[in-house]
Amino acid sequence: MDQALAPSTRTRYLASWRRYEAWCEAKGTEKPNSDPKTITLFLTERSAKVGQSALEQDLAAIRFMGAMNGLEFKDPRNYLRRFMRGIRRERGHDPKRKRMIAPVLLGQMLDHLPENGPKASRDRAALLIGFSLALRRSEIVAIGWDDIVFEDAHLIVRLKPSKNQSNAVFQWIPKVPSSLCAFNAMQHWYQLSNRPIDGPCFPAIRDGKIQKRAVSDRYINRLVKRLLLLCDKVPQEFGAHSLRSGIATAAHWEGLSDADIRKITRHKSTGGLLPYLQPKDGLLHEQIFRSFDNEGGRAGSGK
Repeated sequence: MDQALAPSTRTRYLASWRRYEAWCEAKGTEKPNSDPKTITLFLTERSAKVGQSALEQDLAAIRFMGAMNGLEFKDPRNYLRRFMRGIRRERGHDPKRKRMIAPVLLGQMLDHLPENGPKASRDRAALLIGFSLALRRSEIVAIGWDDIVFEDAHLIVRLKPSKNQSNAVFQWIPKVPSSLCAFNAMQHWYQLSNRPIDGPCFPAIRDGKIQKRAVSDRYINRLVKRLLLLCDKVPQEFGAHSLRSGIATAAHWEGLSDADIRKITRHKSTGGLLPYLQPKDGLLHEQIFRSFDNEGGRAGSGK
């Protein structure tokens, strides 16, 4: 039961639950309760500080953690559903779509890393393996050296259970003649580090010394934002899934089927994959006019 949620989800849910506990105490409620009016008031106050996704996370956390603590949730008048519907209507149903990190942009980002040094080697390997396997930040930092196997022509990576997968899975990365080759980057970092058998692949480095603990997923986020800024991009236009969207879209542009792309991204359905696929500039208009041509040129005949 403890493993029903991914570690990162448990951490976020616990933080939301403690926030709700503190709010209830400040308002004079002895302990958090499942009264929908109380929860709605809490979310109303939170809505002045956070966005829609954070409110949805708080509500999910309160329901989950409350049930774990024996609270029964009843909302016959649909206070919570009506509140969340109002938030979505007020702020828009669809959040602004974040841009992807395409292979060309990723190459430009990597060019801003120093050529030598343990931090640069670690960061290059982390970004390339994250891109090649369409990993989330939490999945990148969770990889240990005992999850890696180097073969002659490919790299085998064991991915631990995470957000949408309950079992470990194995992914293959081929060795390719490219500056974006994750195999070469990982091998170089493997040789440069002390290769601890049971240590994290991407450990923290302080004063030039490799630590036993892994970097945090927040570090990966800061690294991506910093490199984007050096590439004259607006970091706020990119998000946590920009690397995942980048590899999925690049594969889509190369003509891979949705089924093959889902083997990389580990999406269970095409519906879950579609938000990650972004069109090339002008591609939609080209498709529209091409469809006119396929109708016998009627668009240009004036009929």
